[in-house]
Amino acid sequence: MTHPKRRAAAESLAQAAPPGALRVVMDPDPAGRPSVLRTALCAWSAIEDGATHQLVVQDDMILSDTFFERARAAIEEMPDAALALFALWDSRNGAAVRFGAMAGARWVGAVNEYFPCVAIILPRRVADGFVAFGRRHLDSWPDDILMYRYLRANGIPSYVSVPSLAEHEDHGSISGNAFRGPRRSVCFLPSDMPGREETRLTGLKVLPFFKHGVAQCAVRLDGPDPGRWLHLDCAQYLEGCGVRIERLQSAIAGMAEAATPAAAKGTWLTAFTMGFVQRREGLGRAGEPDPEVLAEALATVGPGGISYAQPEERIAELRDELARIARAGVEAGGEAAGRPRTRRAAAGPCRV
Repeated sequence: MTHPKRRAAAESLAQAAPPGALRVVMDPDPAGRPSVLRTALCAWSAIEDGATHQLVVQDDMILSDTFFERARAAIEEMPDAALALFALWDSRNGAAVRFGAMAGARWVGAVNEYFPCVAIILPRRVADGFVAFGRRHLDSWPDDILMYRYLRANGIPSYVSVPSLAEHEDHGSISGNAFRGPRRSVCFLPSDMPGREETRLTGLKVLPFFKHGVAQCAVRLDGPDPGRWLHLDCAQYLEGCGVRIERLQSAIAGMAEAATPAAAKGTWLTAFTMGFVQRREGLGRAGEPDPEVLAEALATVGPGGISYAQPEERIAELRDELARIARAGVEAGGEAAGRPRTRRAAAGPCRV
């Protein structure tokens, strides 16, 4: 799906795919107010006769070398599910992907945020239903939020790939997202091979992520509605679990050489919380973790958190250092979770 301004990019993407796999669908009102949803509804409506599923890819994506092989394998394994083939490096779904990488899973259950729509597969009946739903809400929410709401309301199982099957290639946003800076995948490995698509990680309750320079944490609330989440800083969550944040400062000090102290602290604290949660929540392994997938997933924690304020070149310069800090944070968090501690009286968020 594309806009006339980016037609060349869309045609190049379609031509690089296997014959007949991708067709270009154009914005039906290119002179109108920018709307991804308007074009998306046309793309979902363009499903061919006899097709069981529809794949929609935005024009600014780079596909992995095994994109179509893995997509087919995933459809065979999960024929009734919505499949997101990309997650942003600073998102909650991205945080879920990182836990998936740590657990050796190939797919993770999508979480309460939005459902990533830049590269997505829907079963035919789900695509048809979303078109009708979207047409009733044309002037409300963006397409990815509407997609999340539609899938949840209709009980459609929804998963995000580990690693991503596509990467975002910035051509300059025409839909109002330029302020966000570089928008990259949480984990993209072009040569990732198909296999083990049945290995999934679901039911995550705590999601640490680094966004807009803040180490944040989404915590699922207990209750009949699984879609209710509490949003905290990682520091608040850890303090609620009895982890004294002030004692962590010495571990962070001196780790940053080129990165700012704030970038180093945010990266380390997010990764520490990841390691802490993985061990505390007893997140078992769905399979043997792939070292390359895990390394890439951890390497994007820091870059995602500073992407709103740093250009691509500076992020690339800091990547290796921030990756080292993230690895150290995960290890320290796992060790901390294994030590006995007394919870504070105000430990509400950790009890959720």
